[in-house]
Amino acid sequence: MNLRIIKSTGQHQVFDKKKFLQSLLKSKVPKTTAKQIADNVQAQLYDRIPTHQIYKLTKQALLDSNQTVGYHLYQLREAIATLDSIAFEKYIAQILTHWGFVSQWNVIVTGKCIEHQVDIVAYKEDKNYLVECKHHRKYHRDSGLGRILELDARWLDINEFKGTINYPLSRQAEAIKFYKSWLITNTKFSEHAKNYAKCRRIELTGWKYGNRLTLENMVQKIHVYPLTMFGLTSQQSADLVDLDLVTTNDLLAYDQPPQKALSVLPAEKWYQIKQLHRLIAK
Repeated sequence: MNLRIIKSTGQHQVFDKKKFLQSLLKSKVPKTTAKQIADNVQAQLYDRIPTHQIYKLTKQALLDSNQTVGYHLYQLREAIATLDSIAFEKYIAQILTHWGFVSQWNVIVTGKCIEHQVDIVAYKEDKNYLVECKHHRKYHRDSGLGRILELDARWLDINEFKGTINYPLSRQAEAIKFYKSWLITNTKFSEHAKNYAKCRRIELTGWKYGNRLTLENMVQKIHVYPLTMFGLTSQQSADLVDLDLVTTNDLLAYDQPPQKALSVLPAEKWYQIKQLHRLIAK
């Protein structure tokens, strides 16, 4: 008998052990241990079990198997969802920088009709990208067509005018034309969104979807992890964002934690996260 699971959307789906095993291997769990955990978790399943319950069983199995790296990497998707929208934008800007883009966060660009607040302006190989970040707390939902239509309209308004970036007073305004618009989210995309983006040549990056790389692969290839992957609350994360501390790389930039951060993140936790990052990034 095939076991059915209930997704967060309410849909029923047959439990796919091969797919489940693959998720463990992607979290750097050794193959033999991953098979043992898959068998252990499968033995505890019952028909119509919610996916969030499978997630809890898996995390516990990883802990019981002393899979420290796997335990934290398996929570990557949840950790990204725990970020607030500002933290997510800064996180994406940092990821793009590590991928060789010159990235500027939160930029005002003048279009033909109105001014636009652009999440990120990214530049690479003589091309400018207008990057919009869409963050979802409920990471199992799809990103739909609406946000892509907004992005496309923004791109058209700016490019028709050959938009002007309004830098701080220390720099002169600069006319700019965008090569592409690019939507980056922490969820999957609806089919309507994907079809429209393909037709309009809009770059899409999401969970398990991307013309360049999927979001999770972009993160793991350069080892830039959100601090929420290590047990921080949303409030702690938000407080650290105000101090420009969003990722493990931000912590690695300091030999010792700055005094202003210690009221949010105790020194013991600070050094623990740095140690875990080095272990995961091996």
